[in-house]
Amino acid sequence: MATIIRIDDEHIYTLPPKPSKAEVLFVDENRKNQYWRRQEDFPKIWFDYIPNFTKEDEEATLEDEDGMLKTLSHEDTLLLDKLLIREMNRRKNGCWFMNNGELSYLTGNHYFALQWGEMHGFTNPDTNTGHGYYREFLPTVVRNNDCLLSKIVPRCS
Repeated sequence: MATIIRIDDEHIYTLPPKPSKAEVLFVDENRKNQYWRRQEDFPKIWFDYIPNFTKEDEEATLEDEDGMLKTLSHEDTLLLDKLLIREMNRRKNGCWFMNNGELSYLTGNHYFALQWGEMHGFTNPDTNTGHGYYREFLPTVVRNNDCLLSKIVPRCS
């Protein structure tokens, strides 16, 4: 039976089925090391690959005289495809990870933001940072009747 999560009856979400152990991030870590952190198993070619420029399925992985990735070997092409499929699947369907011994789920959007996003110069997004900005910003807006946003109505989310 599917697990349904309700938050103030405003947000209703059905969790996907629990995956196999192999698909859970940090499952083989000690309990104290089971927490979210960005995945770092991407090879250099992941970041150097340029669509429509880098030729795939060639004999060797080579760079041009400017250091740009010119060709990918067959093995590197397969690796890149495997990683791309994995990331698109996590982006679309979310992923499961162990969090202090507890199986936890990240939605695809949340995974994508935590894994790849940067917020205002922060390398790793901190979910509380935005709330601090909002607490400082809102009183100023409410006091200023000339502000278009002075009629702002907070909503639970």
